Amino acid sequence: MNKVTSKNKITVPAIPDSLPALRKFITQVGERYHFTTHEINAFRISIDEACTNIIKHGYHGRDNGQISMLINADNVRLVVELTDQGMSFDPTMVNNPNVSKYVEKRKKGGLGIFIMRKFLDVIEYEVTTTGNVMRLIKLRDKEIAKPAVDPITAAFKKLMDLFSRQAA
Repeated sequence: MNKVTSKNKITVPAIPDSLPALRKFITQVGERYHFTTHEINAFRISIDEACTNIIKHGYHGRDNGQISMLINADNVRLVVELTDQGMSFDPTMVNNPNVSKYVEKRKKGGLGIFIMRKFLDVIEYEVTTTGNVMRLIKLRDKEIAKPAVDPITAAFKKLMDLFSRQAA
């Protein structure tokens, strides 16, 4: 059973069937904080990859674990903290694969961390007293974080245009 403990936190069983609930939750929170579709989708994919790894490797597919997702957002970034009590694994220690060789060998799977690095700005990992914490950080698109046009500047320009036309 999925448990929403606050408007920005959810805890789910560490099973593949929980992935849609996590995707839906990040979408709802991302929309609430006015993140772009691109930013939200980057998280949806990254959370899928990270949680699949937690389920498969951290808990070895056992269905007695949990994953908690805490989301913090501000004007600059969106931060997702995934906490589990499975086996520890630091994704920041993994080197990027040689993608050309990967494709050449027609290898399947194993690109999750590489994909997450492409979509996110920062991935952090630590082992704490409450479990393994993976922090996924995405900066807001710069065009979105600032207004497209400064309203004061736009108003000033309109006034200046009006004065220029009246003077002519």
